[in-house]
Amino acid sequence: MPFIVVDTSISLPATLSPGELMRRFWVVLALGALTYEVEHRQLELGEPSTRKALSAG
Repeated sequence: MPFIVVDTSISLPATLSPGELMRRFWVVLALGALTYEVEHRQLELGEPSTRKALSAG
């Protein structure tokens, strides 16, 4: 999974603020990282079949 760099001017207020802003911020980051991972795993799994189709055709 790739590293994510978050500016402290955004993360620190989100972490220290009371309420749902903190949770929403970190959930959005986590979902983004998960989506990235899933899409790239699907691409990696699809590569061998794509290579076979291109070499056979």
